[in-house]
Amino acid sequence: IERTANELSAADRLFLKRHMSWEQQTFVVLLIGKDGGVKFRAHQPVAPEQLFRLIDSMPMRQQEIKNRG
Repeated sequence: IERTANELSAADRLFLKRHMSWEQQTFVVLLIGKDGGVKFRAHQPVAPEQLFRLIDSMPMRQQEIKNRG
C-alpha cells in the first residue's frame, strides 16, 4: 500500500517511528510480514518485480503456491 506521511494517521506515524526506525522526512519502502517484522527495507524506489520475487520466495507464500497447484 503506497502512502505518504501526510496520509498516515498519527498512530501509524508513531508506530513506524518507534518500531521501524522511520523518520517522516525520509523516503522508505518497508515490506512488513504478518509477524510484524520488517522483511525488506529500502531508501529508494524499488521495482515491483523485485518485491514480488521477494514475497514469492517467502515460506508462507511458497506454501500458498504449493497448496494451489
